[in-house]
Amino acid sequence: MRIQLSDRRILGAMRCVDGVTDLPIAMPLQVAAAGLRLTQGPRGLLVIQGAPGLAALKEISTPFLEQPADPPPGQTWPVSITLSLRESSGRYLPRQVTIQLPRDPEPNAESSLFDAQPIRLYPAPAAPIAAGWAVLRATVLDGSTGTSRRLPWAWLRVLLSSDSGGTPPTAPLALAMADGRGEALIAVRTLPLSFGVGGSRRTDLPVLIEVVVDSRLPDLSDQLNGEPLPEAIAAYLPDPDLLEGSGPYRRVGRSGVMTLTAGRDPPARVEVNLAAPSP
Repeated sequence: MRIQLSDRRILGAMRCVDGVTDLPIAMPLQVAAAGLRLTQGPRGLLVIQGAPGLAALKEISTPFLEQPADPPPGQTWPVSITLSLRESSGRYLPRQVTIQLPRDPEPNAESSLFDAQPIRLYPAPAAPIAAGWAVLRATVLDGSTGTSRRLPWAWLRVLLSSDSGGTPPTAPLALAMADGRGEALIAVRTLPLSFGVGGSRRTDLPVLIEVVVDSRLPDLSDQLNGEPLPEAIAAYLPDPDLLEGSGPYRRVGRSGVMTLTAGRDPPARVEVNLAAPSP
């Protein structure tokens, strides 16, 4: 018998999860990233086996936890890698995401390569919902010019309104994404506990919808009439992480008070007056 050493090194992993439930996505995914070598595992797992600029981490010359802490001469770490993600059935909206490599080889580190980085995919407007969810199937519009215009690929944050009583939390109740026609599925799995007059529990909840859009995208007519989307919108892939931050090209607005009701999914118009783009 001859013993042969097999040493395989992994640069990191990601797991695609549902933007409403945070559960892993079991559907097949189409993943594209220049120079990245990936293996797809079960339940939305993506394992990174190779990436440009990180060849030194694949060399089997030292024990695993002694991998090079510094890049070789002429290289710079971390390396930013942008991936595009598409779910083939159309249940989830496509997106892109930027990750930083290498990840920390220490198991207890915040960005440990032993922990799969969660990547949220948001449901498409016509995606199925579960019983009891509070849902709005919304058209997202900007009314700041006096004429309502659709906002393609808008990123949405559901915020508790002060009308619900008490101090609204700063964290959103839910997140959502509009498609290229400005249509979105806004869903909250479980409404926070609230009470009405006489102490009875409420099954509805007043909320505000915060809308963030990329100002480089053109808006669309409220009545599309079946015409194809402009190329700039059809070819665009949103990155919700960038819209969530404080970077440039962001326009932000908030809707008036809207009502979410458990077990309901009515159509709605979410209209905001967008501020000027961030400098």
